[in-house]
Amino acid sequence: MLFRPTGCELCDFQGYRGRIAIMELLRIDAGIDELIARRATAHEIRSRALLQGFTTLADDGMHRVLNGTTSLEELARVVDLTDRM
Repeated sequence: MLFRPTGCELCDFQGYRGRIAIMELLRIDAGIDELIARRATAHEIRSRALLQGFTTLADDGMHRVLNGTTSLEELARVVDLTDRM
């Protein structure tokens, strides 16, 4: 089930009040550090990070869509979801 924003006077009829952060945080461990040092491609670094549990910006946003914190439309407005469609 996906939620849609509904407006009221408190949110100026936008359906959103306040702000939430969507984020990705890459922990640089020895393996990632070594990839960076040998000038690995972004794809190689991303692949290694994903194997270690890295959560992308889009994934964090989708989690917030699914738990009703925001809508898919709002996420798509601020994050490029092209590779997820």
